[in-house]
Amino acid sequence: MFKRRRHKIKNIITVFISTLLVVCLIELVARFIYKNETKKQEVGIGVLEYLLDDPPAFSNKNIYTPDVLKTALTFTPLEYDNNSRIWRLIDFKSKNFNIINGFRTTEYSNKDAKNLIHMFGASTLYCQMVPDKYTVSSYLQLFVNNKSKNYNVLNYGVPSYMTKDQVIRLKESFLNSGDIVIFYGGSNDIAYIVDRDKRTGPAGRWGGEAHAPEHNIQYYNTVQKAIIKTYYKFPKRYILKTLYRNITQPNTTGIGVHKGSIEPNVQYLAKHYLNQVEIAKKVVSQQKGYFYNFLQPNLYSKNVNTLTNEEKRIKKNDRLVRNSSETPFQISYPVLKKIIKNELNEYSYDLTNNFDNIKGEIFTGDYIHVNHIGNEAIARSIFNEIKAKIN
Repeated sequence: MFKRRRHKIKNIITVFISTLLVVCLIELVARFIYKNETKKQEVGIGVLEYLLDDPPAFSNKNIYTPDVLKTALTFTPLEYDNNSRIWRLIDFKSKNFNIINGFRTTEYSNKDAKNLIHMFGASTLYCQMVPDKYTVSSYLQLFVNNKSKNYNVLNYGVPSYMTKDQVIRLKESFLNSGDIVIFYGGSNDIAYIVDRDKRTGPAGRWGGEAHAPEHNIQYYNTVQKAIIKTYYKFPKRYILKTLYRNITQPNTTGIGVHKGSIEPNVQYLAKHYLNQVEIAKKVVSQQKGYFYNFLQPNLYSKNVNTLTNEEKRIKKNDRLVRNSSETPFQISYPVLKKIIKNELNEYSYDLTNNFDNIKGEIFTGDYIHVNHIGNEAIARSIFNEIKAKIN
């Protein structure tokens, strides 16, 4: 009896050790495959290398001093709010970059302004790569001041925000009658919903829980959903990394992506975007404010005939544009443009070709972020639409 029990225990231990060795072997093979495939797909230099190599967009040395660039590269003080499930800015103070009470500083504000212009957006409104006085909100403040001193602009921009996150912040905000609310975005909705978020790790890391595939997995089957959720619990395991990537990002470079494979996500995008913008409009109207929604431009929406040599170089560099591939934008932008034209046309505006006629380099190393020249162009276009309400 005792020998039989010992033999049984020995067999269990043998099976356990064998299973453990097999799992370790699979993990090593998965690690090799994962890193080898990633290496093959990453063509060109990375964003950090690009920014440190004196790119054309930073040629104005009166603005982009070594101190400014050094601060800009690390200027993203964020904390995750688990209750609201959004990212929030942490206060920060320096010569050129400041966050006060959770808002990126807007220069040229007025002392006795009667109303506010609330600007909601993501990193392209937050404007990490430029000093305070060159953000979209600061340029808009300048344009507004030329007509009236009765308004101050508040910059609610936070990196990685989708329209959904902007709505959450809007509902938290105190609006006065006559205030103006501006939504500026659309690109992150496409990147996170259609193209999948290639940067998001476990919930609560960069990109935010609201953007993670875990919260957009209704199109996956039961097994795929289980793998995704398990990966979020054990994100360092290469077995799960490989499975997760193959499920959520079957083609990380965007090459060969077919319309049919992402069509359900495009349909979801349309409903999501329309719904969130309409919610925002309703919230602002209830407070007797004025609401404007703007679909933003980027390198993928720019007319190909107006691309500079540097912009062509950025588009060809897989590592510079790896956060989102061009194909989902080619498919999704017409959908959002149609929604704006046919369903949101009373208060929404299409800025997707806003960069077509700009002279000089504006893109700062990827498909979406621009320098002071691009920010000024955006602010001017926004002002031209809202100026009728400025008094």
